Amino acid sequence: MQIESLVQSARQLLVEDDGRLWNRTALPQWILAESDVWWLTEAVDGAEPFGELWQVPPEPTMGVGSTSVRWRERSWAMVDCISTPPTVRLLLHEAFHAFWQPGAWDWVKPADGGDDTLALPESRAALRVELRAWAQALTSEDQDDLSAAQAVRKWRLDQLDSEELRRQDYLDLWEGLPEYSAWNWTNASTAEVAALAATGPQASSWHRSFCYTTGPVLGWALDRLRPGWREDLPEAGSLTRLLDQVPGLQAGAPDGVLNRLGYSQVLSSELEEHQERARADGVLRARFSTVLWVPLRGSIQFDPREVRHWDLGTFYKTLSVQTDGLHLKASKGAVVTTDWKWVGLPDPIPAAANADVFKGPGWSLTIIDRNMATHISCAPTPPAE
Repeated sequence: MQIESLVQSARQLLVEDDGRLWNRTALPQWILAESDVWWLTEAVDGAEPFGELWQVPPEPTMGVGSTSVRWRERSWAMVDCISTPPTVRLLLHEAFHAFWQPGAWDWVKPADGGDDTLALPESRAALRVELRAWAQALTSEDQDDLSAAQAVRKWRLDQLDSEELRRQDYLDLWEGLPEYSAWNWTNASTAEVAALAATGPQASSWHRSFCYTTGPVLGWALDRLRPGWREDLPEAGSLTRLLDQVPGLQAGAPDGVLNRLGYSQVLSSELEEHQERARADGVLRARFSTVLWVPLRGSIQFDPREVRHWDLGTFYKTLSVQTDGLHLKASKGAVVTTDWKWVGLPDPIPAAANADVFKGPGWSLTIIDRNMATHISCAPTPPAE
């Protein structure tokens, strides 16, 4: 069974690490969620054994996502096996969330503000060129190449406002370091990480997904530039600050480096792609001219690779909310207001009075608690408080 083999491999890699990476060990508990069954790595009441795993029907009150969840009074690393095929690295990424961050990572403060800078061609080109520079530096390990990469990074970050810089720093910690850890635990080579940097982020939206590339790349760079950086991280508070503190890096003017790395060609390509993304984004936004607004109670699960910053709120391509009061699943887009009080669903199909089920393109909402229905409204913008 493939899932059982993935679990065995992930566990073995953590046993081999023996807590060396983060000076902390744990026994991961995973939920590997398929559409009709959940595979568990630990027994719970009502679970049936299946080889070295246990199986239970999906929990109807919980959404499915690759994330840390609290279920049956335990912390679990949930892996969504419905959206994409699971991998050992994904299991280890989510294990980090479930077992390393709570308590030990309380010093990391959320930074959910910022803007959609990473949707702009100039910012995307700047990040691509920074990653190219790190790819070259990781490959050569030459001091001049390392200094050049740091110079390009400083040039890129100097273009961000303080709120967006905090947001990117936060995501490099909260999502980037779990990804770095997963690559490290799976014994990735420097050549693999350099190739990741050279390729750059692959998702169409980089708003939250950029750190799945920058996390491993910056972690590998710090492994070479500042051994022991993981112990210094809580005091430093960000990967940016750790890099800035590396002695011997001459972060001078990057103009020559940018020319050598082909910045103008990268920018030209991003400008062309931006026009196509803007066209597709306009079509998508037009669907939200009529919106069903639903009060957000509880947590949401979403795909971080498809997130955009809009005036209405944050757009998520896939999103689910499962509470005692409602079940919501959206596969083609929904927005969440910046205060996390409302979910907006596009182009709703008119429903009968006192309906319990509402639908629209790519989404379905089931009302369980009738009191919730009194707070639902259809309007271009979210209800006023």
